[in-house]
Amino acid sequence: MDRTGQITRGIAEYVARTGYDDLSEEAVESTKKSILDTIGIMLPATTLTPVSDLVHDLYTELDGGGECTLVGYGEKASVLTAAMINGSLTHAVDFDDFSGIEKPLVHPTANCFPAALALGEYLNARSDEDAPQVTGRDLICAVTLGNDVGIRMCCAVKGSAMHDYDFFPQTVFGVFQATVAACKLLGLSADQTADALGLAVNRVSGITESLFGCEFRSIRDSFGNEEGIRCALLAARGFSGSRNALEVLYDVIYGGNVDPAPLTDQLGEEFYTVKLVGYKPWPSCQSTQPYAQAVIEAREKHNIAPQDIVGIRFTGCSNGADTFFPKEEKARPQTGITAKTSLPYVAAVAALRGTIALADFEVGRLADPETLAMAERMEFQVDDEMPLTSALVEIDLADGRRIEHRVDVLRGNVLNPMGADELAAKFRANARMGKTPLSDAAIEELIDVVGHLDEQPSLEALTRCLA
Repeated sequence: MDRTGQITRGIAEYVARTGYDDLSEEAVESTKKSILDTIGIMLPATTLTPVSDLVHDLYTELDGGGECTLVGYGEKASVLTAAMINGSLTHAVDFDDFSGIEKPLVHPTANCFPAALALGEYLNARSDEDAPQVTGRDLICAVTLGNDVGIRMCCAVKGSAMHDYDFFPQTVFGVFQATVAACKLLGLSADQTADALGLAVNRVSGITESLFGCEFRSIRDSFGNEEGIRCALLAARGFSGSRNALEVLYDVIYGGNVDPAPLTDQLGEEFYTVKLVGYKPWPSCQSTQPYAQAVIEAREKHNIAPQDIVGIRFTGCSNGADTFFPKEEKARPQTGITAKTSLPYVAAVAALRGTIALADFEVGRLADPETLAMAERMEFQVDDEMPLTSALVEIDLADGRRIEHRVDVLRGNVLNPMGADELAAKFRANARMGKTPLSDAAIEELIDVVGHLDEQPSLEALTRCLA
């Protein structure tokens, strides 16, 4: 790519000039849904994922305390510690929002909401009594821009950002999302925002091959959220960074194999949050969900009883095969986060129960004999002509019948969206599972506060509900 820095400058100017009043009504509503959904999946992480407790315990031990709310824990910490701990919760149960229709891209809000929430609360606590507060509209704007820039950056990569390159897209683009959100809340100029992006490019991390099969993937977003705030705060103090950060990123990591159109076209007019963001109906890796969806739909459509299933064969692209093989390992996951990337395990749960719940990934459930036996009855064949989000399932029954069912539109994406009632039901179920449990009344209040976040004169009502 041309390394003159024009693309980086264009993004920096876009972030600096765009305010809440420039957002479309659809973008505002999409971001409010994403904030509510993200809070909902952060809460159960405090009880279901021991690694999140590990991060919490370590960082609060090192921290001197502060003004920022730790979601689900009911405590306060410093701004960077809050971004780190809250960021460790956003993907821990693998239930966060996603972007993409034809191919999976990134989980956007996980990358910037913790940073925006912590920094907004910090700025309000440190401001003079008569100074303007960070409002609900400011938070919406920061998260919308962080998501928009991050999704656009990933969309610019040709091929699959996940499978065709060595670096993991979530931890590559996530630090830029958090930096953008922090720059917006700090009110930085275009020059300062470009400096912050130039710092962020040096905080990119995450080699894909090393992320799967270990617990790091569950807390991956914590580091980007913390670093994004740091980059923006340094730039606000006059620290200069590379002014061609995006161009260098694309050349070094992606070999210049980039279409710059998503980075420049209709900035401020078309928001990728509206165009691409969807919500997960089930708590597992997105790559497993077309197959789980196919099983659930076939089970319901043909009234299949799990005891009648003698075999299940999946057909899909190599992306699906990556979640299936090696089968002997995938069919017997040892941790909740690795079970979520195990197609045999996820599909076995779907075949047995007709749905998939957070409780299915608790460590005590992973050795369930019935689930393991169902997983053993599964096969997978690769057909790379099939799109990433498509799946074909053939279910052999004890009476000799073979049921076929194909999925081409993933449940929850913008072409097959979850309804408002479904999203609210998902939130209610998840919100009851925090370490500091919320009452039914508190849950309804939180839904109302987020639903009217654009009317909140500060973040106090939101953080009071979270604490």
